[in-house]
Amino acid sequence: MNINRNSFLEAFAQSSPALNLIFLNHTGAPAKLLANISAIEMLADKKSTQAFLDYAKAHPLTKGLTVTPQYRKTNVLVEFWDGSELNFRLMRNMVRKTLLCLQVDEIKKSASINEYGMLVPSIEHQFEYMILKSQFGKDNLPDRYVNFFATYDAASRAVIFKYLQTRYDLVFNTLEDLYSPKPNMLLTIMIGLRSERENTLIRMFIRSVAIAFHKFLGWLTHKEFHIAASPQHAPEFHTKEKKRSAGQAML
Repeated sequence: MNINRNSFLEAFAQSSPALNLIFLNHTGAPAKLLANISAIEMLADKKSTQAFLDYAKAHPLTKGLTVTPQYRKTNVLVEFWDGSELNFRLMRNMVRKTLLCLQVDEIKKSASINEYGMLVPSIEHQFEYMILKSQFGKDNLPDRYVNFFATYDAASRAVIFKYLQTRYDLVFNTLEDLYSPKPNMLLTIMIGLRSERENTLIRMFIRSVAIAFHKFLGWLTHKEFHIAASPQHAPEFHTKEKKRSAGQAML
C-alpha cells in the first residue's frame, strides 16, 4: 500500500517553500517523483535539513525515520504506518571527484514555486544537475528526464544553452547531445569546474581529507540513527482507524 506516502508527499510538496527545500530531480507533479527513482533529491542546508526532520517526525502518517549522515548530504528514510516508505537525499552541495559542482547560492536565488506548490530550481540549474549526475555517474539520462526536458520550448532551451556554454565552455548542438556520458564532455566539465575559486588544488585536497575522515568516522561509529514519530500522532492515527471500523460495524 502506498496511500500514506502519496498523502505525505502531496502535503510536503506544498510545505517545501516554507521549509526552504528545493526539489532537484522533479519532473512535474509530486506524484511523478514516486516513479522509477531511488530517492527524492533536494537541496538543503543544515537548517532546512533539521526543518525537514522536524516536519517528517511530526507528521501523523509517519511511523519513524532512519537518518544516515554523509559528506555534505543526509539520507532520510521515512517509514509510514501502512508499511510504505520514501527515501530522501538532502544535499548541501554536489561533490564529485572532490570537485564542488553546484553553485548553491545561485540555485537558491533563482529557485521558484511551480504550479504544484513545489520549490524548484530554475530550468538551467535543474538541467545542469541532471547532466552532471549523468556525466559523472557514466549513465545515460533516464527516459523520464529526457521526456520532461523535451517539453521545454525554444526560449527555455536557449537559456540552458547560454548557461552551460558560459560556465563550462561546452560545445554542443542540441541538448540531446548531453544525454549520454562522453569522456571528452566530462573532461570539459571538469576543466570548467577546476577554473572556479571553490576548486583550487588546496581546496580539493582539503575536501578529499574531509571525505576520507567522514567515511572513516561513519565506519567506526556506524553512523546511522532512528527517530520515532512524535508520540501524540500514532494514537490519533489509530484512533481514527478504530472509529472508522466501529462506524462500519454499526452500519
